[in-house]
Amino acid sequence: MSEFVPLLNSVGLHINESKTEILIRPSDSSLTSLLIGGLNVRVVSTLRYLGTFLTADLKRCETIRTRCRQASSVVHMLTRFIREHTLPFTIVIQMYKQLVVPLMTYGLRAAVLTKANRLRLARYEKHFLIQLLKFSSNRPQRICVRRILNGKTINRKVTVYRTCYWGHVLRRSRSHLLNSAWRYTRHYRKVGRPIFTWHDSIERDIQNIPVPRDVLEMAAQSGKLTLKREVEKLYDSDRESSNETDDYFYDRDSN
Repeated sequence: MSEFVPLLNSVGLHINESKTEILIRPSDSSLTSLLIGGLNVRVVSTLRYLGTFLTADLKRCETIRTRCRQASSVVHMLTRFIREHTLPFTIVIQMYKQLVVPLMTYGLRAAVLTKANRLRLARYEKHFLIQLLKFSSNRPQRICVRRILNGKTINRKVTVYRTCYWGHVLRRSRSHLLNSAWRYTRHYRKVGRPIFTWHDSIERDIQNIPVPRDVLEMAAQSGKLTLKREVEKLYDSDRESSNETDDYFYDRDSN
């Protein structure tokens, strides 16, 4: 950094000290700031980058929690609009797909997702649909989340996105940064459950896809569109994962 700051100054750029933060792993609670290149940089325990939260203790729940909070505020505004105009059931579903789903899935292609993260996404999806469909017209009484979304639930869409990104990693050279992240392992274990890495998370996604792994690997090498066609077969699958065991709900107010 001592060389980086003069280089920036030589081309008329400078580091904004008030906006610059540094995250240290493993965390050190005694450090509140570091002097780098003459600048006093604040040390933080959480950084946000492109919608994903990076934490000093490697906790992942904040990313999912933030996605759900943002989507919840949008659902609240949409619910008022639907109540005022009594929109048809099909229109409400399209609004959910176009306005809520992108908020829930943003930044999750390369994030590490545990089972608890996936269950949280599934619960919020069910809750949002109940709220939005409550004031729509022509809604069925017994609703299956997977059926009304044509299999494209939050968790299945995330699985498709992440597996396609995995294909992108496979097409890179072994020395590429993404492949280094894919092969990353921890040399020590913290107290508690076994360490869960990005590699583990993607492997779980692949297991949920009704296509043999060797077929997926061949499709990945053939190109991203070929892999996408194979992975999207998940939308038509009737096989339930542990995140989809309770996706029915009843609308007691429907006619």
